[in-house]
Amino acid sequence: MKKLFFSLFFISSITFFLVGQSKSFKDANRKTAVRFLKLSQEYLGQKSYASAFSNAQMGINYDDSISDLWYISAASLHNQNRTKAEVFPLIEKAIVLNDWVDYNKEGARVLYADLLCDLGEYARSISILDENPFIYSADAEYIRAKALYRQNIDSSLEKARNKINSARRIYTNDTRFPLLFFKYEYPKKKEGVSNLV
Repeated sequence: MKKLFFSLFFISSITFFLVGQSKSFKDANRKTAVRFLKLSQEYLGQKSYASAFSNAQMGINYDDSISDLWYISAASLHNQNRTKAEVFPLIEKAIVLNDWVDYNKEGARVLYADLLCDLGEYARSISILDENPFIYSADAEYIRAKALYRQNIDSSLEKARNKINSARRIYTNDTRFPLLFFKYEYPKKKEGVSNLV
């Protein structure tokens, strides 16, 4: 009986020790990952996208649950004009993990919605921006208008025109809106089917 008690005590002590060690390793890895996150943020701010990406990836090696690291990886590749196939899984991972250290996820939602729009998922793109909290910015309005134009149905075209009309008054110096308008409306005008704003 004493042997059984001693064995159980020994096993439970080892288990407790290993669990404690595992938690301290996890905490240490998280702290290291956050240090790499800080470095990658600095590089991203300096537009040193290759360095931002490599530091974010180093952080992911230590703790792959931090959304910010996936977002910075995606944003770095996006700013280097890498393919959507390279960028999309990274930004999607950031959104799905939803474990943010420094960033709020609004910037990630805007990039995610833009990529969804470019990949043909127009309704989903708009719904990402419309989720709570609703994102209202020049980038978000541009993506909404672009997605609505690309849906290419009468109701969405009218909504796109209204978005452009509102945006051109609010974001007067943003040339993306008139360019988007003429890109989609000029061919329709030639076909004689457009009601220009």
